[in-house]
Amino acid sequence: NKDIGSALRDLDHVIRVHPQCQRAYLLKAKTLIALNKNSEAKPLLDKAIEVLPDAEAYLCRAQFHQETKDYEAAREDYQQVIAKEPKSLIAYQ
Repeated sequence: NKDIGSALRDLDHVIRVHPQCQRAYLLKAKTLIALNKNSEAKPLLDKAIEVLPDAEAYLCRAQFHQETKDYEAAREDYQQVIAKEPKSLIAYQ
């Protein structure tokens, strides 16, 4: 799809210009996951955590691991979410 390709190019540009923009890594990863390009998405999730290791980034990666049936990695990331945001109901599900 032309719009998705354009969005991915825009995100690539943001990442080049602002390599510390965690949101760009997360958005690109989520887009690639929707396109079933998991092998391309995983390093972006890792980079998002490297840039800003907050609950949102760990939650995104935990959900990715859960969807790809890497349950041990998902559990570890969910534990990080709980440690960072103990009141996060999503992490307890």
